[in-house]
Amino acid sequence: MNAVIGVLVFAGIGFLILFGACLCLLRAGSEADDRMRELFPEREDR
Repeated sequence: MNAVIGVLVFAGIGFLILFGACLCLLRAGSEADDRMRELFPEREDR
């Protein structure tokens, strides 16, 4: 039973992190795109 609880907790934390990242990206908008282009110059074609 502990393994099931561990998996659920891990999945929940991962989901929260992904959800928070998506919210931050949506809120930042084009600002995030500019940052991504600076971090990954090879993505300038997007």
